[in-house]
Amino acid sequence: AVAHKFAETLARAGVTVISGGALGIDTAAHQGALAGGGRTVAVFGTAIDREYPAVNASLFREIEAKGGLLSAYACGTPTRDYRFLQRNGLVAALSLAVLVVEAPPRSGALHTAHLAADMGRDVFVVPADIDRRSFHGAFGLMRDGAQICWNPAQILEVLGVEAAPRESAPQAEGPAALVLSALGSDPISAEKIVERTGLSAPDVLAELTMLELDGLVIRDALGYARPPSV
Repeated sequence: AVAHKFAETLARAGVTVISGGALGIDTAAHQGALAGGGRTVAVFGTAIDREYPAVNASLFREIEAKGGLLSAYACGTPTRDYRFLQRNGLVAALSLAVLVVEAPPRSGALHTAHLAADMGRDVFVVPADIDRRSFHGAFGLMRDGAQICWNPAQILEVLGVEAAPRESAPQAEGPAALVLSALGSDPISAEKIVERTGLSAPDVLAELTMLELDGLVIRDALGYARPPSV
């Protein structure tokens, strides 16, 4: 959901979203960009005539119509694991900045981020639950100087791109509504929100991230609050 929302917001602002076409985060990023009415490019680690994964065939048709499919390998080139590592370098080289939403140790996302940093690209990392292995690689990126990012506006600012005007404010539902109900105009800590809602700390942080992306929550040094208009 985070990858989808970031990609959607960036695409609405005119940023082309580049990803690897794989299941999971890649798919969410491509779908988010398409939902935002923007452009997205899928970079394959296979030959251009062997779309992988096959289950994403319909998504690739949408991407082809509203962006592009790209491969460094000619038709008929055999599929090899190392070609996916080479693909990561192409993604990094094509990008002005790289956003890491999840990155387990030794993952393709982590490899892409390191390559991007070596190329002088800005690397952004979404903060996440320290107990989830799928985020452990991202903590090393933070240690090495990647920028902590909780809002697409941070990326747009670095790129010098203005955010697209919001059409209408989304409505919070379920746990998100519970978190929002715990907030007022004065900032409070995440710990206080956990106490008020009875939700777990990871769940509260996840909902706060999504609410902030939707413009329903603001954050400063003192904690989280509702913006004046919400």
